[in-house]
Amino acid sequence: MAWIYNKKTGIVTECHNKDVINICKSDIDGFMVSDKYDTLKKHVKMLEEEGKQEENGEKSLEKMTLSELKEYAEAQGIEISSSATKAELLAVLR
Repeated sequence: MAWIYNKKTGIVTECHNKDVINICKSDIDGFMVSDKYDTLKKHVKMLEEEGKQEENGEKSLEKMTLSELKEYAEAQGIEISSSATKAELLAVLR
């Protein structure tokens, strides 16, 4: 079983069909998939917040450069390694 969020419609659906789950997992632009409802809702909320930031002229985390992410992390009081990659920073900031 998995929970599927359709990014176009904003609908969250419980799914038991493994083929549908795999198709949705492969279409990351159209869907988000999680085994846990609470985890999915957390990610949906983050997407919504990023959308609001973009509407207000702020950059989303994914669109920031590595140096911008490092500055943002430091401003949030998060200690980071100088060798941290963008993917590592994004994981920590989410």
